[in-house]
Order: sequence, then C-alpha cells, then structure tokens
Amino acid sequence: MKKWILIMTLFVCVFAYSQTENTSTVTVNVNNLSTDEGFLLIGIYTEKIFMKSTPKYTAKGEIKNGSSTITFEGIPPGSYAISGFHDLNGNNKMDFQPTGKPGEPYGISKNNINPNGPPIWEDSKFEVSGVPVEMEIKFL
Repeated sequence: MKKWILIMTLFVCVFAYSQTENTSTVTVNVNNLSTDEGFLLIGIYTEKIFMKSTPKYTAKGEIKNGSSTITFEGIPPGSYAISGFHDLNGNNKMDFQPTGKPGEPYGISKNNINPNGPPIWEDSKFEVSGVPVEMEIKFL
C-alpha cells in the first residue's frame, strides 16, 4: 500500500510540474484610452487562427483613468500575437464603420498597425519561452 501511495504521489507531482514548468504569464498594458466607459477586450492568437477565428486565450479588463492591465497565466511556449479593442458600448464585439474600418479603438502586439488592412502576423508576433512577458500596446 505504501508503494502505491508513493507512486501516485510521484505521478501527481510530475504531472503538476509538467503543466507549469514552461508556462509564462503575459501581461498587457494599455495606457492611452480616451474614456473609462466600456471594457478592454484582449485576445492571444496562434498563427493558425490569427484574425481568422476566436483567440486561443481571451480576457476582459476594466478601465480606470484611461488605463487597463490584463495578465494571462499559464501560456505555453510558442509564437503568439495579441489583438485587442476598447469595447466602448459593452456589446462584446468590435464595431466597424460602414467603410469596414474599426469603429472602436484597437491595438496589436508590437504596435505594428497595418494602414492598408488587418494586422499582419509577422509584424505582430512575439515569443513566449517560459519567462514572463510584459508589453504595452498603444490603441488607435
């Protein structure tokens, strides 16, 4: 019986360690919001789903004094890009102008906004490698 308990304890410890060993926190700071109304919505994407479907990780942050900070926990190593917007009216979706341009302030990791269309993966990607990542995104 003692041997079984020891084996199970080792299994649980190894499993728990393997789940957190290489994960990181990713902290996103946005400090140039014009109003505290609404929410900040941030998504972390992999290349496969970037600007095509729902982000792999999402978070919603409150805005105080034109700033918001969101921290994602447990992000595994890999290449990612962040896209976010200031949901002014609280409808949980990005609103667009009739021309197709965003109707709410938005930003992208590395602050490389494509003036001719949607964000580009290569201009926005960053690496997560087991150490905390912190970035400031400036919204347009």
